Amino acid sequence: MTTQASTVRELPDALRDGEQFAAKLAGRRPAVFLDYDGVLTPIVDRPEDAVMSDGMRESVQALAQRCSVCVVSGRDRPVVQQMMGVGNLVVAGSHGFDIWSPREGIIQHDAVTGFEDLISEVTDRLRAEVGSIPDVVVEPKWASVAVHYRLADPERHAKVTAVVDELLDEYS
Repeated sequence: MTTQASTVRELPDALRDGEQFAAKLAGRRPAVFLDYDGVLTPIVDRPEDAVMSDGMRESVQALAQRCSVCVVSGRDRPVVQQMMGVGNLVVAGSHGFDIWSPREGIIQHDAVTGFEDLISEVTDRLRAEVGSIPDVVVEPKWASVAVHYRLADPERHAKVTAVVDELLDEYS
């Protein structure tokens, strides 16, 4: 009888114990899920500057020859696909609500449909309340709205988070 690890910490470290890791995978085809921002690209000040290097692109393509690879992001899926420049990987955008697979095509979660007006309304309100703060960017997405304020004056961060928290409370 085989036992399964109940937490990630119980799994063998592939870099330190390759033999044990290989034994766990024997006869299986693993899947690897990689975040676009911060894993495949460095964390950068502006989202549009997060570009995957040629070396990383080659590494991901090589990995995809050995196992299933899915790139996951909070970004809209078409944006990630365009920025990656790789067309043969599964991509999960909008935190998994919008997935594209080379075999299945587009797979979208029904829970997101019908919220276009709400996303537009929240976007308008955020732009009205924090959009004039220098270096704050309100970015509507397919299934959410992002407020980027990393580059804003730290003294303005409290205002931004207060507005976001207020809207979250109102719409929750």
